[in-house]
Amino acid sequence: YSFDSKTGKLLGLRELFTAEGISHLQKQLEKGKRAAYRETLATLQQDLQTAYRKREQPDSINDLQERISFNRECLGEGIHNDRTPRIKEAPYQFDYDFELNKKTFLLKSGRCSNHAMRALDDVGDYTLELPYASLSPYLTNYGRRLLLNGKSMPLSKTNPKNIEGDNDNPLLFFTTP
Repeated sequence: YSFDSKTGKLLGLRELFTAEGISHLQKQLEKGKRAAYRETLATLQQDLQTAYRKREQPDSINDLQERISFNRECLGEGIHNDRTPRIKEAPYQFDYDFELNKKTFLLKSGRCSNHAMRALDDVGDYTLELPYASLSPYLTNYGRRLLLNGKSMPLSKTNPKNIEGDNDNPLLFFTTP
């Protein structure tokens, strides 16, 4: 969990980012996750061609075919027959964990697979890492104050967008799991 060290308030994306900023994060996360699945898909397709040339066991070939099919489904290219969201559906369910490190913002997205298909999901959980400076145009005033200036300011209880308080407090308390 990330929280403001002065107030103890748990930090959420809506406190740190503007609506445009959250939209930007969604797009960046989708782009990165798609790239990871495309890269995995290309590798699996090469592995399948190699398996055919080497005349590997049918079980090995079937496993590669299932992995290829799964990756295509996650990319929205195949027949989607279970209830897990494909990447292109994920932004509408913007419910991701995030972590604040000393110099970078980590946005974490769960895997495309459900529990039963987890063994086929070579990408798994995906983490987008962004330096704080690159986020500047997308941060609220409060987010800028916390992440770029290293100071804590309490949010108003009546209007979270109305920032008030002094600027002489440390940024955040960082913990490691």
